[in-house]
Amino acid sequence: MKSLSLGRIIYLIYFFLIGGPLFVLATIICCLTIIVASYTGAPASFISRATKLWSWTCLAVSLCRVEVRGRENLPTSDAPCVVVANHQSAYDIFVLNAYIGIPFKWVMKSELRRLPLVGKACEAAHFIFVDETRVSSIAQTIEDAKKVLATGNSIFIFPEGSRTETGRLTRFKKGAFVIASELDVPI
Repeated sequence: MKSLSLGRIIYLIYFFLIGGPLFVLATIICCLTIIVASYTGAPASFISRATKLWSWTCLAVSLCRVEVRGRENLPTSDAPCVVVANHQSAYDIFVLNAYIGIPFKWVMKSELRRLPLVGKACEAAHFIFVDETRVSSIAQTIEDAKKVLATGNSIFIFPEGSRTETGRLTRFKKGAFVIASELDVPI
């Protein structure tokens, strides 16, 4: 068994007593804000700012230092596109939400819809759910992506489908590429 350093022990104590509860509180507040904003007709930009603030808060209370490289590879026009990234960590979502700088909606596994409060907030934010167990789901995903892109938002996909235990790249699923091709948008 690997021994823990003093710094790691202090961080774990901090996270379980302070950071973790603040993380959960920020998530609950963000979810409720998105749900209420959606039902009251708030603009999509408000929901986008709420998720960005949530991401910044979660990174801050987790004491994460973030270094952004490759920003020059992001699209510079306002035209929507399909954005893909490797999904190495649970923190990918927070980092990308906080730093990507373009309006986008996530494409996510349909199982995430069942997460209490978070699933409802994702539905209210008009994120795209894909059922990986049904081939017929592809047509619905493309239709949902078309609606999102028509609003001027890009879509964000982790083409591997989920994280890997090792953090290494695995085979990409075709969804991101099919959507980009079918809807004639850059990837």
